[in-house]
Amino acid sequence: MTDVDLVQVNFTRMFRWMDHGFTQLLHDLQHPSSMLLREGWSTPVVDAHCNYRRPVTMDDDFDLVSQVIETGRSSFTVGHDFIDAKGLFARGETRHVWIRTHPQHTAVALPNWLRLALAPRRDLPASSNGGREHHQS
Repeated sequence: MTDVDLVQVNFTRMFRWMDHGFTQLLHDLQHPSSMLLREGWSTPVVDAHCNYRRPVTMDDDFDLVSQVIETGRSSFTVGHDFIDAKGLFARGETRHVWIRTHPQHTAVALPNWLRLALAPRRDLPASSNGGREHHQS
């Protein structure tokens, strides 16, 4: 019952989709995770949550829009909007810290390319503001 329960898609599935959306966002920004890790950078999640506005059921089609919605000195927040034919059904956020992995894990200032990715959050975001992916529950 990891992916579904008797009523709807299990709540934990949203977090896997948010992780996928974040990975795709980095790729779209031309800084894929594999490259960052090779170069000694990482972006651990320090906070994650999701608000479920209404259920989604098996085989429902939806879009996931992931975008940078807030930046700090060494941290940034990625918003994840889950949208189906009826509109927004869930909204999640993950806060990441930008770290240098060598010689030890140390938080450092965000790179400019990440600050420039900041997009305004809207109730129904436009696909040009972030990565839009199509999924099926």
